[in-house]
Amino acid sequence: MSTNRYNTSCFLCICLLFFFFLSCRKKSSDVVSQVCTYVPTYVDTTLNLKDISLFNLRTKGYAYIKAGSRRIILYKESDTQYTAFDRASSYKMAQVGCMLVVDTTAFFMKDTCSGSKFDFKGNVIQEPAICPLLEYSTTFVGNDQLRIYHTGQ
Repeated sequence: MSTNRYNTSCFLCICLLFFFFLSCRKKSSDVVSQVCTYVPTYVDTTLNLKDISLFNLRTKGYAYIKAGSRRIILYKESDTQYTAFDRASSYKMAQVGCMLVVDTTAFFMKDTCSGSKFDFKGNVIQEPAICPLLEYSTTFVGNDQLRIYHTGQ
């Protein structure tokens, strides 16, 4: 009878250790285990901010623009501060037909395919995306000329 009790105790210990190791294992959705990768890109364009096609930028604070083969959301933080983000979501960036749009009711950017949401700093505010958006550098080149550029990843 003591052999049966010993086998039962060993079995319970093994089960306990098994569940302990399972609970300590990292889940695939943990941010730490994810690597943020972006589609390599090169953008270098200069915009005239007085151009009539950018009129929305003055009133709404953002404009959709095209720079070479890339589509960009340009956001006006202030008269001297602009940020530019690739319209491809950081969640499945190469997925065809998916694009970021600005939700004007709550003023955030939303991926049309995954539903991921981003603030205007490029940070994720709603998953499934976990990586921030690809941001382009911006700088003034004269009074009304804004350069948007990114020389690769």
